[in-house]
Formats: sequence, structure tokens, C-alpha cells
Amino acid sequence: MAETDTKRCSRCHESKSLAAFTRHGQSRDGRFSYCRDCSAQYQVERAAKKGRVRVPRRAAVPGQKWCPDCECYRPVEVFGRNRSQGDGLTAYCKTHQQHRVNESRARLHGGSRHYHLLRRYGISAADVDHMIEQQQGLCPVCDRDLGQTPHVDHDHETDGVRQVLCFTCNGGLGLFGDDPARLRSAAAYVETHRGVATAPATAPAITLSVEQVGVRLYYAFSHGLGAAAVRSPQ
Repeated sequence: MAETDTKRCSRCHESKSLAAFTRHGQSRDGRFSYCRDCSAQYQVERAAKKGRVRVPRRAAVPGQKWCPDCECYRPVEVFGRNRSQGDGLTAYCKTHQQHRVNESRARLHGGSRHYHLLRRYGISAADVDHMIEQQQGLCPVCDRDLGQTPHVDHDHETDGVRQVLCFTCNGGLGLFGDDPARLRSAAAYVETHRGVATAPATAPAITLSVEQVGVRLYYAFSHGLGAAAVRSPQ
């Protein structure tokens, strides 16, 4: 259909231009059955039935967007990206969007920690706490306290959870690529050089011939430098 075509609103029963109807991808003609005015009125009535007050749509301000939680216009730069929205931006500014995300995770998953553990490793925060309790709060690699930031260690090939490691050991295994051969080689290297003192490098001694000594003495005394200037450089 062209934009000049008309459509009859199923609420007010008036024939209006297609421009008076919002787009709807699932409808046969690609437009809502209600015109824009009737659709807005329907949303207000629907909100009133639920005991809520729907704020009328505000006129757009160039370069800005309305944040419902801030209750004011904010620059578009403070909004996140959301491809599903018509303007490509999130409905709320980044601060309030993250606040709402955290609230949802806390309500549905018991907190961000539980959400990330479940999403990344398939285990709950309670499972990790139980693992730490079984390990008596110690890292199974270095046998030290797990510290304030224990990390869940997993096999990068199978994604299977192994144990809980301290931050340093978990990072060390990652840097060695979880390769047992490289880890054994590194251990052998450290053991080999443990306790072996390395002497500091020194410059080789320079031996002067009799003729060179004579020349230096003549130069030193003729210039009032004294015999100290004849010493070999180190």
C-alpha cells in the first residue's frame, strides 16, 4: 500500500491515512488496527484499570530523549544501544537501565553473582559457597587462603567446572594455557635455578704494556694529573 492509501480505525471507525496508524509487522497490512490517537487513548484507559497513570507522549527534542526514571530529557549519549527500539536506544538512561537490570537479576536470580555463575558455568552461588567450604577456604594449587576474589576454575575445552582457585593461581593457569607440559617445564626451571646465586657481570680487566704505561705517565705529569690517571679503565 502507498502512504496515500487509507485505513478504517476499528475503534473510532473513521477512515484515515495510513500515516495515522503506527507500523505493525505482524498485521496483514503492516499497520495497527487502531489509529495513533485511539491507540494512545486505549493505553491510558488500560493503565487506569491497573491503577497506573500513563504520562502522555512528549514532543521529541532534537539530540535528546526522555528518560522515564529521570523524568526529564537527557542527551542521547547517556542512553545505551538497543536495536529492537525504533530509535536504536534503550528506554532508560544507562544509569537507570543498569539499576533496573540489577533489580531484575536480584528478583529473578538472587543477585548478579548468582546470575553470572549460572549463565557462565551452570552452577549457583550456593554451589560455589559449598565448594569453598569443602576446600576449607584454601586454594588447591598454592594451599593458601582464597582471598577476597576467589575464581571458579573450569576446563576451557569441556567447560566443566573443576574447583575454586585464588586469583593468582587461576590467572597463572590461564597464562600457561592450562598446558601440563608447560607447567611442568616451568616448575623444573624454577627448581633448577632455585638457590643458585648469579655473580654480577664485570668488565674484563685491561692490561697495559710498558710502552702504554710510559705514554700515560708522560701525559699525566705534563698535564698535572698525577699518577692516578695511569690506572687501567674498569
